[in-house]
Amino acid sequence: VLYGPVQTVQSALHANGYNLLLIQTDDSPGAAAAIRSLAASNGLVVGSMAELLNANLDFLNNTWSFFFILPVMTLVLTCGILLSYLTTNFSRRFNDYLVLRVLGAKAWFSLRLLLWEGWGLLAVSMVIAIPLAWLVSIFFLLPEAAISTSDQLFAAIIPAAALSAVSLSSALIYSRRLQQTTVKDLRG
Repeated sequence: VLYGPVQTVQSALHANGYNLLLIQTDDSPGAAAAIRSLAASNGLVVGSMAELLNANLDFLNNTWSFFFILPVMTLVLTCGILLSYLTTNFSRRFNDYLVLRVLGAKAWFSLRLLLWEGWGLLAVSMVIAIPLAWLVSIFFLLPEAAISTSDQLFAAIIPAAALSAVSLSSALIYSRRLQQTTVKDLRG
């Protein structure tokens, strides 16, 4: 920051009504020395805002680091909700799957049925949620942000992969349970 009396700045820079001049440099010693000598020759004083700016940047970085945990927590919570829903749905229909097994359905058929149910629910949810999340992010949260396409693609792939893993694990667990259960187990 260069500052001085209004008349001095006006005569040196031909600017009316200002006594401050903000200059951004690369913080090299040569640039700082050149600015100091130019300011001294025109009767101006040089001050550095680096300490204040660094303190503000540290504060903002700490604040943003707290905000970045929210998407991770949201994804974990969503995975938990999906797992709970699929577990409840599979448990409620477990006897139906067992009847299919008693009627001669192979283990692979039961697993495919469970996977189709889990991924079907997930696909319908993602077809609605991912475009809606992109629109909300682009128009409301980051109106003029410069976000690369690869970042947006990465932000869509991670939740899809995590939720697919939850669906797959839930289907595998219930398929294994279905293979181990017999009709005798239901009587007791």
